[in-house]
Amino acid sequence: TPFEILANCSLVDGSVTNRIQIIGCGTSWHAALLGEYLFEHIARIPVDVQYASEFRYRQPLVRPNDVVIVVSNSGETLDAVESLRTVRSCENGESILTVAFVNEADCTIGRESDAVVEAMAGTEVGVASTKVFSSTVLAFALLAVALGTHNGCFS
Repeated sequence: TPFEILANCSLVDGSVTNRIQIIGCGTSWHAALLGEYLFEHIARIPVDVQYASEFRYRQPLVRPNDVVIVVSNSGETLDAVESLRTVRSCENGESILTVAFVNEADCTIGRESDAVVEAMAGTEVGVASTKVFSSTVLAFALLAVALGTHNGCFS
């Protein structure tokens, strides 16, 4: 399951067998940074965060069973969509888990990912993405606690 693949990205004998990368832009990138902190400090899983507008032009190095999480409030952010497609088209791209963290699952990133975490924050009224940001960070926190529990991080 996607959860088990995420859980297997933890440290094993001091080394990392699989890697988690989180990609986002703007407010989503800031949520990704908090997700990195939560995963590393609660679940003890190492994470790298990348800015989507830079990631999409790279040739990513991914291994089978790596995890790429794409965070996008709208699920349609062009740089995030192209980053997801870049990962899928690279060597080993079909053997990694892609997870979308989006407000609504029915979006380009949601449809093109293997798994979706839906924030369900509703429509943002203003420019600031406060509801989706808060909901996304909460989803990261809940997932970090679940992974930490699964991996025996709590006594």
